Amino acid sequence: MYRIFVFVLISTLLSEHVNGKTGDQKPTTIPLDQIWGYNMPGTRNVSALDAAKELTGVKAHPIVRQIVSSLASRHPKEGENVESAFIVPGSGRKALENANAVLTNAVEPAKAFSPDTDLTLVFYSAIGGGYVRIASVEKSIHTITVKYRFKSHNTRDDSLHFALIPLGQLPEDRYKVKIEQIGSIDAKGKPSEPIARFERVVCRDTSFVIR
Repeated sequence: MYRIFVFVLISTLLSEHVNGKTGDQKPTTIPLDQIWGYNMPGTRNVSALDAAKELTGVKAHPIVRQIVSSLASRHPKEGENVESAFIVPGSGRKALENANAVLTNAVEPAKAFSPDTDLTLVFYSAIGGGYVRIASVEKSIHTITVKYRFKSHNTRDDSLHFALIPLGQLPEDRYKVKIEQIGSIDAKGKPSEPIARFERVVCRDTSFVIR
């Protein structure tokens, strides 16, 4: 009787694993307060990773300034989009440095990483459109999903944004990053329809491999 019970239990667990019913496959949320962001309410101020003092004693943020300058120079035409989101090795300050190297075109973004490396997802928008606000980030077994919305400006000014989203270490596999726009918010904070024409300034989906 004991052998029959053990056999049934093992068969059930294997069946649940094959059919994707194991508990560890439920998506996990990466809280906004764990994300480093530039001009992103709810996130940690990325400038804190890059604080320095110039000879005059004035605080400076040289790496952040380089990234902002790079994003400000990107003006996708109608029908065109900015490049994809990308992954960099490291977290915190190291991730900021690596993100800067990619966004300033010093290096190409890597597509493959080892399972013992901490990783960071770089989400960004070029100048233009409305304010970009990250609504949520979910990490499931093979997919990282970033949901964002636009918020209309009170003025005619343009804005740009970027965020460093910590992923930690991931097991060997292929992964997809989905960037999804959800309902927008008008200048008064009221819900409005998604703004398709602004999507071209926001980074696109990407993929990478852990091996």
